[in-house]
This record gives sequence, C-alpha cells and structure tokens, in this order.
Amino acid sequence: MKSGEVGRLGERLAEVYLEKQGVRILARNYSVHGGEIDLIGFCRGGLLYIEVKTRTGESWGSAAEAIHREKLRRIERAAKEFARAHVSGGKVPVFYGFGLRLLRRVRYQRIDGVEVYLHGDGSLQKINRIEDMGYEIRQHARED
Repeated sequence: MKSGEVGRLGERLAEVYLEKQGVRILARNYSVHGGEIDLIGFCRGGLLYIEVKTRTGESWGSAAEAIHREKLRRIERAAKEFARAHVSGGKVPVFYGFGLRLLRRVRYQRIDGVEVYLHGDGSLQKINRIEDMGYEIRQHARED
C-alpha cells in the first residue's frame, strides 16, 4: 500500500472505532492556513480534535511518536479557527441520523490521538486511542 492509501484507511478505521465509543464525527480533514485536523468529534460535552497516525510497522517508531510539538501547534491553530467558526454561545451543532441537528454545550476542548497499526495486507492489527495529548487548547495568546 502507498503511504496516502495507508493514511486514508487508518482515518476510516479510526472513525469507525471512535463512533463505537460514542464520538459523533463533526468534520473530516478540516484544514485552514497553518493547520489541519484529521477528525473533529463531540462526545459527552467534549469537542475533540483528533490526530490519526497509521503505521504498517514500528520501524519508524510508534504512531504516537509522530505527533510532535509542532504538529500539536498546527492542530491547535486549526482548532481555534474551527471553534471560532462553529461554536456559538458555547454550543456546537451536532448531527444525528435522519437529519436531526442539535446544539450541544461544549464543556471542554482537547486534542486526542488515535494510533492505527495495520498488517502488511492492510487488515487491522490494533488501534489505540490516546485521550488528551497533554496540550491545552488555549483561547488566548500563547505565553511562550
């Protein structure tokens, strides 16, 4: 499998996995100047910005190791823009089946990661969710 195919397959598998855990997917491959987020979801009051990393082996390190500080900053930039565009009055629209759309209160925002490991034939070996990558989504200027 080519790298792009591996990544797309991993994102699809991650989406199914997250939905089974109760996450409602709000957006896929959300991109703004200076940042991109693979999946954006909502679960139990949390607005989740999800980075998916897929591997067919660990020769390049674990999938989580590929989510480095600069990658988290780019996700944060895109997350702030998503929140500006879609969160109003502390609520975000969440879509359910049959065209039902409800405004749900956002109690917190965070960056999660999903590691997807595939066998050489593209079948799923294992999947792991990393809740809260330890990088706060700030609503103010960075104080570095």
